[in-house]
Amino acid sequence: MAGEYVEGILYLLTKQALSSLDMCEGVPKHYVRKSVAVWNIDHRRWVDAVAYVAVKTDDTLKPPKDYLKGVVEAAKTMGLSRDWISRLESMLPEDENPPPRRKDI
Repeated sequence: MAGEYVEGILYLLTKQALSSLDMCEGVPKHYVRKSVAVWNIDHRRWVDAVAYVAVKTDDTLKPPKDYLKGVVEAAKTMGLSRDWISRLESMLPEDENPPPRRKDI
């Protein structure tokens, strides 16, 4: 949707590594590669990147719980914003969704 954004981590991959990732992600059956321009916060400039976009989307398609838990932990480790981490955590099933963070006093 227009006005939406994502936070993430940029990786520099060889063509061989990207081909291996294609197999893991299920290209072209489940995902397709799209060229995108992303803002590199460290270098303060736009860079060309590749994103994987789902071929089929609907509200019933969600990542497996263990996968999503790994994404949340990586987001915390890499220092992504609290807002983004909260958005990711909101996708966890209720029993896995931690209570909202308290603001430091």
